[in-house]
Amino acid sequence: MENVPIKTVILGDAYIARNGKTGAADRFVCLLGEKGKVLLTFFTAQ
Repeated sequence: MENVPIKTVILGDAYIARNGKTGAADRFVCLLGEKGKVLLTFFTAQ
């Protein structure tokens, strides 16, 4: 397995339109590596 350094962790809220409607915000976590490259993004249940 390769070691990839994480440079930045971003936590935020995203309003995602589903079926033409925008509901409550979905929280997400995004991990960034070298040169701002996105390593992982996932949405949480709450």
